[in-house]
Amino acid sequence: MNIDKAKLEWRDEIRYLGVYITSSSVYSCSFRHSKQSVYRSFNAVFGKVGRIASEEVVLELFKKKCLPVLLYGTETCPMIKSHIASLQFVVNSCFVKMFNIRSKVVTEECQHYFNFDSVSDIIAKWTYKFLTSFDKSDSLLCSVLHAWS
Repeated sequence: MNIDKAKLEWRDEIRYLGVYITSSSVYSCSFRHSKQSVYRSFNAVFGKVGRIASEEVVLELFKKKCLPVLLYGTETCPMIKSHIASLQFVVNSCFVKMFNIRSKVVTEECQHYFNFDSVSDIIAKWTYKFLTSFDKSDSLLCSVLHAWS
């Protein structure tokens, strides 16, 4: 067997259970793929129902179909401010397209008017739900992790 053929190529990131883990000195995740997927799914949904359906319907479709794609795995990854800002930018971009607006202030007002939580609030809720699920588990590993946190 040739040793050169047996070598593994190192990549900048690896996908594990749908989460892209980046190679760095600390545990970190990449959300580039999820942001691309959200834009793709939002454009597909908006292209079908965009101006025909009401804003409430389009927003509900965004919440149910696109937002979980964007925020998948965020409860398991350490989230720094730049990650949260990057994900919030995606949400804001979708609001700009949904409501045909250009101002960041108006975008935030629309989100407030429709009771749409910020990305940081949604991640905090999802993380809390994820961590409290350890309490309900009979797994020894979960018990150890819960006691450690």
